[in-house]
Amino acid sequence: MAAGPHIPGYVEVRPIGRGGLGDVYRAIQESTGREVAVKVLRDISDTSVTWHRTRRELNALLALSGHANVIQIVELLELDAGPALVMEFAPGGSVADLLEHRGGTLSAHEVVFVGRQVAAALVAAHERGIVHRDIKPQNLLIDEGGQVKLCDFGIAAITRDPAHRDRTDAISLRYASPEDLEHDVDVRDSSDIYSLGATLLHLAHGAPPTLKDRLAPWEPPFVDDRHLAALDRVIARCLQPNPAVRPTAVALLDAFSGLALGAGDERVTELEVVRRPLAAPLPVVDVPDLQPEPAPADVLVVTADDDPLPRLLGERSLVRPEPARGHARRVMALVAGAAVVATIGAVLLWPADDASAPTGTRAQSAGPTATAAPPSTVPAPTA
Repeated sequence: MAAGPHIPGYVEVRPIGRGGLGDVYRAIQESTGREVAVKVLRDISDTSVTWHRTRRELNALLALSGHANVIQIVELLELDAGPALVMEFAPGGSVADLLEHRGGTLSAHEVVFVGRQVAAALVAAHERGIVHRDIKPQNLLIDEGGQVKLCDFGIAAITRDPAHRDRTDAISLRYASPEDLEHDVDVRDSSDIYSLGATLLHLAHGAPPTLKDRLAPWEPPFVDDRHLAALDRVIARCLQPNPAVRPTAVALLDAFSGLALGAGDERVTELEVVRRPLAAPLPVVDVPDLQPEPAPADVLVVTADDDPLPRLLGERSLVRPEPARGHARRVMALVAGAAVVATIGAVLLWPADDASAPTGTRAQSAGPTATAAPPSTVPAPTA
């Protein structure tokens, strides 16, 4: 496999993934000898959308520094190719990898374990006003000890700052909340709860909710396994179309802790670590490249030119009005619109599992603890 770019202080640089923000490499930090993940950003200027997204990611990671279930940042580098984020490397791949390895589902106890650890990360994020906005199996990484770490805060919104209350089409629509599919609704932390519920539904039953499922509360199927039935009741609380009736991250953490205690000796304390040889290049990240469009100085619009579905849903401004009512009515309109554009119906049909979903986001993980954290305010690179 081809070597990566020269990165001062790092050796054995090898490409392992590619996404909307840039290229991701696995490397060895010379001073410590540990593995890290390096995200090198492409085509960056100090006024680019990508750079501002990256600075938000850096600030989000710094705000959550030290949390056991959040990928830690090591440092920010300025390379000839552009800015680069150095993060800890999680050698266990992603939960999406584990899902593929297991044939499409995990056990109820494993899903409870994943839910509990992600809920703990969301408690810390939401307390700081950070909305992740891209909870999905590919962004749940597994470290050496089988623990889950949430990564990719690149599209996180700092809800306390109106300047960061943005929308973007980089979200994974399969796990998006109903309000995240609307163009005029302010997305808050309750959206993360829905996305986590959609993710856990996929892990437990083999598929996330469909577009139609977002019109009404999800109804758990009848199952003989009492542990799975109890888990399904918690998932159903997350998959409420109305954001106001979903549980908070704190309530969700309490619910998963109770389910874990009820499992007794069957309680899961770590996930299986799925390793892939570095000689085999990893698939690309499933996030489309974003290109800024012309807009007024105080309004920034982002669209995904390579993805027809976001265009069906309308352009999304990074400056949004206050929340609007009628979620189900507007989502129903989306379904009706899908029927009109039958020629692209295949885009609106959701695959049954993640076996074909790219999992390159595993590349954004890395090792144990950060040795040096950059300042919270990072100077933008020269255009």
